[in-house]
Amino acid sequence: MGGKIAVAVVHGIGKKTPGFHLKFKELLENGFQDALGAKNPDAANDLVIEPVDYADVLENDQTELFARMSKSGKMRWRKARGFVVDFLADAIAYQATPWNRDTYDAVHAVYAATLHRLAEQAGPRAPLCVVAHSLGSIISSNFFYDLQHDFGNAKRNGNGKHLVPTVALNELGNTPLERGHTFAHFYTCGSTLPLWSLRYQNPKFGLPVKVPSPQLAELHPNVPGEWVNFYDADDILGYPMKELNANYAKVVTRDQQVNTGRFPWSMTPASHTHYFSNPKMAKPIAEALATTWRNMNRDPEPGTPSRIPMPATSGQRRGGKKIPT
Repeated sequence: MGGKIAVAVVHGIGKKTPGFHLKFKELLENGFQDALGAKNPDAANDLVIEPVDYADVLENDQTELFARMSKSGKMRWRKARGFVVDFLADAIAYQATPWNRDTYDAVHAVYAATLHRLAEQAGPRAPLCVVAHSLGSIISSNFFYDLQHDFGNAKRNGNGKHLVPTVALNELGNTPLERGHTFAHFYTCGSTLPLWSLRYQNPKFGLPVKVPSPQLAELHPNVPGEWVNFYDADDILGYPMKELNANYAKVVTRDQQVNTGRFPWSMTPASHTHYFSNPKMAKPIAEALATTWRNMNRDPEPGTPSRIPMPATSGQRRGGKKIPT
């Protein structure tokens, strides 16, 4: 058994679906095992896969909103409207404003708690892979951008203000994985991130999150990492992003078109909901993680890690224990 790899699977828009990640987990484990072959019969045990399930943060208010609108007058195409409400309401509710960022912060606290579980199960230095669908890709990009702002350097950059919210810090321990330093692989699918980039003008269409993390080379010098963006040409919510600007061109490894879903849904916008059941997407991810597994087992033994800078808000508690500073 070699070193473990942590995998976070992040859902997109829509109603809460318990076990949404299980089919993808099965595909990923099988593909990973196939890639490593019979010489490593238990290799799939070294993938530690956890879902980032933030739906509860958004769903109650969204359900109440749709119920109130339904009482106001007759509406046709209710299922189609429900899909639109799922997408627009989730995206609008999640967006932080100068006056209110409660939902943004609560979603990021769920994300932080998932990273804490992964650090406990896979190890504090485990390379981190994130597979994120739809709105989940935006949430993931924001989450790691905030981490990289707050913990990327010995001194915080920018104006010195923290981007990681207190409620998320309360869920994080002081490990390289939880600080985003082992963030190696980013796989986005059905992503609307290019549409969100319209908010930024300096530079035009914004700055991408850094993939891999700048600290990865120190922790795992043989793991290069990558950012692959999967999209279906029939998915009206999924877009290529490598050509957004020169910054994205450097960070995004490639845009990869895939055909998701069964006929006839695969030829319609309904393809947006089928990425996590698509073997053609799972296979290249599994093969990349198998390469990472081989390479990381050539890494030097970890020495005494450099101290990870903590924010000025250190001393907060997680599980009744003070976070070390």
